[in-house]
Amino acid sequence: MALLVAVLGAGCTYPDDELVWGNCCALKVADETSGSKQRETLIAWGRVNNFQGDGTNSWNNTQAWRSRQIGLGLADFRKAHPGSQGPDYLAHLGMTCTPSGGSKADPTRCEVELSVWARCVAKLGMLFPAPVPEELRKPIAAVLQMTIDVSGSDILASSVQVVPLPGGRLCHR
Repeated sequence: MALLVAVLGAGCTYPDDELVWGNCCALKVADETSGSKQRETLIAWGRVNNFQGDGTNSWNNTQAWRSRQIGLGLADFRKAHPGSQGPDYLAHLGMTCTPSGGSKADPTRCEVELSVWARCVAKLGMLFPAPVPEELRKPIAAVLQMTIDVSGSDILASSVQVVPLPGGRLCHR
């Protein structure tokens, strides 16, 4: 029992500020009240739990999940709007779409920037995560940037990142 208490207690003490910063931080989009249904859809696609503290996201499985979600939304949109294509759906959601070439067969890039709130969370430690440094405990105003490349109804690629507002910072020193 004493060993259990010692192990549990060890997870709660971080005497060195460097240890706290060493486990910090991942970033999570925490925008809960989005406004419109379109904005909520875009935020849901961008709300991944594996942003690095600098706002980047490089997990391939997140991109695959996002592509499936976009495809499901597009299928519903096409049922309601026969003859529509991927760029039509993404423009309906508020993205700006620009063809990347001269023909209709060329991919179209759709982009959006959304103001969001982000939160810093500990990178490691499911049961007893290290505390987030004091200066990063409040929500951070940031911008969610999303890019989706489509061709007709095919989702070719997507990327998402969080960037700080000018003069601001995210979850890193």
